[in-house]
Amino acid sequence: MKPELCTYMGVYVIRYLKEAASQHKSFDIYAEDFCVNAKDSVDKRVKFVSNIFTSNYNATDWSNQCEKQLLDKITMNAWYLPSVPTTLLTFHDVCKGYQDLFIQMAKQGVAATTTKAFEFSLVLTLELDFNAEEEYLFNICTDSIVRSDATSYCSGTIKPNTGFGLWNETIWTKACELAAQQVTS
Repeated sequence: MKPELCTYMGVYVIRYLKEAASQHKSFDIYAEDFCVNAKDSVDKRVKFVSNIFTSNYNATDWSNQCEKQLLDKITMNAWYLPSVPTTLLTFHDVCKGYQDLFIQMAKQGVAATTTKAFEFSLVLTLELDFNAEEEYLFNICTDSIVRSDATSYCSGTIKPNTGFGLWNETIWTKACELAAQQVTS
């Protein structure tokens, strides 16, 4: 488990230290926090994953139980070992990811051990984080394209990909103009 854990934490250590350097902050605060709290953070994360992995993740209230445990253990969300790595994700998103992960592990015949669940949980968190960041950047890019000429975007991109075959050109023009007013106001 150590290589996976070191790699995972390394991603976040580099991210935060890079940010600290760009803001001319001292690394001492980060180093002290990491050295003092890392073991406890890992223990909390292992316990959390163990609790949710050994419960019935097919149960209808499993997601609620998972979310409650995340909320109860919000201190488990250390900068170097996050469980919810970005504000772009909700507790529900994270728990849904865990549930899907555990179901897939069972289907694929992956050894049903807490250690494997923990290892895969690290990969899951990275994937959720990177996907959320990618979606955020895509939305910013798309928003800037749409805002630059919303009417043309509507008529050139949305119209051809929409199944409103009964709309005539006048209806489309008016719909795109109204949509452009909403986007740019």
